[in-house]
This record gives sequence, structure tokens and C-alpha cells, in this order.
Amino acid sequence: MNVKLRRRPEAQPIAFVMPLAASISVVVMTLGAVPVATAAPVPGYVPGGVFGPSLIAAGRISHLSSPNGTQSGYLFDVSAASKRNVWTVGYTADVKNPISRHWNGKRWKNVSPARPPGAPYAFLRGVDALSRSDVWAVGGSSEDGSTTVTMIEHWDGSAWNVVDSPNPNGSTAAQLFSVTAASRNEAWAVGYDASADRSFIEHWDGTEWSIVDSPDVRALYSVSADSATDAWATGFGQDGFTVAEHWDGTSWKVVDTPEPPGALESEFFGVSALGPNDAWAVGEAQDPDESTLVEHWNGVKWKVVPSPDPQGNVGGNLAGVAPLSANNVWAAGSAQVGDSVITVIEHWNGHKWEIVDSPSPVQISELSGGLSAASAKHIWAVGFTYDGSSINTLTEVWNGQTWSIG
Repeated sequence: MNVKLRRRPEAQPIAFVMPLAASISVVVMTLGAVPVATAAPVPGYVPGGVFGPSLIAAGRISHLSSPNGTQSGYLFDVSAASKRNVWTVGYTADVKNPISRHWNGKRWKNVSPARPPGAPYAFLRGVDALSRSDVWAVGGSSEDGSTTVTMIEHWDGSAWNVVDSPNPNGSTAAQLFSVTAASRNEAWAVGYDASADRSFIEHWDGTEWSIVDSPDVRALYSVSADSATDAWATGFGQDGFTVAEHWDGTSWKVVDTPEPPGALESEFFGVSALGPNDAWAVGEAQDPDESTLVEHWNGVKWKVVPSPDPQGNVGGNLAGVAPLSANNVWAAGSAQVGDSVITVIEHWNGHKWEIVDSPSPVQISELSGGLSAASAKHIWAVGFTYDGSSINTLTEVWNGQTWSIG
């Protein structure tokens, strides 16, 4: 079997993918004429990550080392408001419970998320922390395991509370992937509606969340706002290539993004803006194997910036990006190398991107979630590991010199 590791929405069952076994279920789909093996105890499409379990389905992996995760499940985003205030979110491997964890500078603590009444299945995909008493998290929930609705939660300093969030008209398969807050009264969330096969954008005005008009693009996976008049949302368009939308304080508009030479398809998984003249977007390009993709916004246009792939890579991507300054930017993702899936972390020094050593605790180790920096010596990346029988969360931290399991 020629296994391709791309995971577009059409390669997933519509709405909510339910586990068929206690750990991981493998569903074989079809993307065009290419067979795709998709690991799937996950709700809908999961941007980022190579999803190593698909290699197991194809008989590509014969031996797996033991897991080294800290909790059963996936982590899909992290937000560091300070070195003593870090949040990460995800969901358990059976997709029944959202995960929320907080770092206080010394240790991680599980913090029970809220969940809508009557929803036995719930998940969190994105988080953004402004302060100790102002944190947003987004995802979705399901009452029957076949339909999904958006879910937004807010941390007020003492507890998570579900906040009413709208769904696109007529949708039976909506979920939110990412959230960003510029202030207490200015926040954005982006998602995907599988019913209509298109993206949607929601806005918080300090009182309520509402869906705002946005261009008709296929999917948006990440959003970043540095002010009320400067926000970016990225994903991929109806043509199968990267898309970037910009908010100028009045409306969302598509801004052209270039394609790497020879790319057959491409998509952005993460975006982060330092200011109106400095933003980064990361993802993958297919040419024909998957490879890392990085683009930079200079205030006038987006430009492809060359980024390395691990030696022997046949399927890699970057899922998150965290800029600290013009000369200090980090990106994290995963790559298939031989019969393993390894973590990938890259650093921009103002001149070029370079791969920095990062732990891969088991044979399938993915940084498929976000990346967030509290300072140059406190940077976090999250994802999961898979040992052939269990899925475990993965957290890595940079201390200014090395990356280690966090």
C-alpha cells in the first residue's frame, strides 16, 4: 500500500469520528485515487501531525518502544502567558473528555474543564491565555457521537465555564480549531463546518460570541491577533493550496500566499503575528512527499522562507510557530523518517531556519499541537505519543539551551 499521510477534511468521516476499539481505530478512506490510512479516535480532521498509527495499519512498523506520556490522550495547543502561567488543552483517547492542564512554574496540574449538559463527548483544540484570570479554550462536543457543535470555555481564575457559542446555520458538524485574544473584549476563533465543507470565524466583543462574515475558503486551522485591527487566520483554500485571511478592523479579506516551486498541494497549520509588519505561518507542502513549509509576512506580502526537513524525511510538517522577535522564532511539528515518526523543532536566527534536537520518547512521537513562548528561556511544545496500544500526551520545554520532556 502506498500510504500518504495527508489528512484533508474529505479524508475523514463527516462530523464526529468515534473510536471502534478501546485505544485506536484505523479507518481506511479514499482521497481521490490514493488510499489513505487514517488514525481516527479523533473528532473530524486534525490539522498538523503525521499520525504514525497509519504506518501500523500499513504494516510499516514492527516494533514499538514503551510510552513516555504523562496522561492518556492528545494535546493540541499550548499557551504561555508567563513562565508560571502555561495552559495546554486536548482530549482523552476515547474522545469522551476534554483535557486541560496548567503549569504553575513548578509542576503540571490537571484542571477539570467544563462541558455542556448532556454531551458525553467533548474535546478541546485551541487555547489562549491573556492572564491568570482570562483564558479561552475552544473545540466541540457531541450528544450522540454523530453530530458535533462548537464549544467555547473561559477560565476566570478559579474555574472553567462554558460560554454560549454559535454554529453555522444548518450545520451538524461544526468545530473550532484555534482561538486568540488581543484583549478582554477582543477575541477570535476559527473552525471548520464539515456539513458545508467550509471554514467559519467567530468573534468575542466582550459580551458574546457571534459568527462574522468571512471569505469562502475550505478550512481555517489557526488564528492570531496582535491588536483589534490586525489579525491573521490561515488554512487552505478550495484550490487545495495555502490561504491567509487578514482582519483590518473592518472585514476579513484573503491575502495572496505564494506556493513553493513544484508544490502539488499545501496548507498552513499555524500562524502567529508579532505586529502589522511581522507574521509567520507554517504548515506543509506536498511535492510529492510532505515537507515543511514556512512563510513570512513583511507588511506588504507573504514570502516562502526555506525550511529544512530531517534527513530521510518522507512526510513532515510544522504545526505551530512562536516568534519572540525578528531574530528569534521557533516552529514545531513532526516527520516520518523510515519506520518512525519523530518530533521536529526548528529555529529562525534572523538569517535561516535550522533543526534543533528534540526528544522523541517512543517510535511514534508527534508535536502535532501548538507552540508557545513565555520568554527566550521558557518555550513549550505539545503533542502525543503512540506505542501501538495507547496514546499519551507529550509536552516538551526549551530552557534556553536544550529541549526536554516537560
